[in-house]
Amino acid sequence: MLRAEPQLLYAFELKHNWKRKELLITGLPDDLRLFALLDQANQPIHIQGDGLVLMSQTAKELGLQIGDRVTLKPLMGRIERETTVRIDQIVTQYMGAGAYMRLESLSRLLNEGQAVNAALLKVEPGKQRDLNRILKDIPAVAAVEVKQDSLDNFNKTIGESMGISNFFMLLFAGIIAVAVIYNSTAISIMERRREMASLRVLGYTLSEVGRIVFNENLLLSFSGLAIGLPVGTWMCQAMSQAYVTDVYRFPFYISPQTYLYTTLAIFIFVAASNWLSRKRIASIDMVEALKSRE
Repeated sequence: MLRAEPQLLYAFELKHNWKRKELLITGLPDDLRLFALLDQANQPIHIQGDGLVLMSQTAKELGLQIGDRVTLKPLMGRIERETTVRIDQIVTQYMGAGAYMRLESLSRLLNEGQAVNAALLKVEPGKQRDLNRILKDIPAVAAVEVKQDSLDNFNKTIGESMGISNFFMLLFAGIIAVAVIYNSTAISIMERRREMASLRVLGYTLSEVGRIVFNENLLLSFSGLAIGLPVGTWMCQAMSQAYVTDVYRFPFYISPQTYLYTTLAIFIFVAASNWLSRKRIASIDMVEALKSRE
């Protein structure tokens, strides 16, 4: 074990006007190194003073800002006295729900000199399993959590579910896109079959006539793409807000590659529709088309 940092976890009920919320307050030491707190600009901060450091999601739910005061009511043990504390800072955190204080300040709220009921441990690489086995044999240790295992399980669960969801969304989006483009192209071909037959008679090859249709579809598709990209970005932002829970929150982020992949997918859908449309162009009876009157 390379380093250990004590913690104090205690359940409270936060009261602000008519709003109430039960959460876990974590007491952290002053020389904190194994646990990072980030402000709303994603910059690391250090807890100072005797006030409360509140998560941004909880602050939003309770309508709290820096400088406001909240009442803390203990939910465990023999401590029943309510205490009013000040909101010193608001932090951004994407996992869990809770608040933070200095370890000494939280201990004083519980009439203790310095209480500890948890610890963060930094272990040599490859020794996590050995330490986990040793700690689980100690009766006083209620639970042991290995950070890497929790991270792997989270990535596996969320990654698999999102991968399956994205696959089916892309599949159905592709089917709808190809169907819409193909149907609109089929209607256009039926309405302009006399013109296409005339071009074929004048010496245009099937590829040249198909290229005319393809370029029209490409122009319409990329015009729709110019509208669809900002609308899709807004929908993704709305979805990230819809998935906000007390357990986890997903930050809104779209990489530039996403827009590139979207444009490439549209090009593939248009190409697939054009390939299907060429068969309809090839099936046009030029004699019948030229005999028909406008």
